[in-house]
Amino acid sequence: MTTTATKYEGSSEPSNSSTIRILPPVDGKRFEPADDPGIVRSSAWFAVIRARWNFIQQIRIPCNHNSVVMASITELRPNPATGLLDLPFIGAAHMSVRSVAPQDGSVFVNGYIDWDRDLDIRISMFIA
Repeated sequence: MTTTATKYEGSSEPSNSSTIRILPPVDGKRFEPADDPGIVRSSAWFAVIRARWNFIQQIRIPCNHNSVVMASITELRPNPATGLLDLPFIGAAHMSVRSVAPQDGSVFVNGYIDWDRDLDIRISMFIA
């Protein structure tokens, strides 16, 4: 009996690579809660990137393909108190996380930002 390999037809991979910007991988950072006994430690991670339109961002964090990952995105601006780019806010751009795919050692986030130039954004993730 001979078998032939067939292309998997269940994928929604884009037919044109110019429709989605594949961004370079980045390292995720763990959120560190305040030293408050009432705060429960969780596996919360984030990455700060610049993006616009359709994008896919790989974020290297400790997880595997069986992990459950929830993600959100928000625009960032400099914090007047510190000058650091760490103040989340809601601007005029519409933003959404379209899909999240955990892999062994990283998470891929597919997002959309309806703006005509790159914006500073934070991708935040909870991992279980």
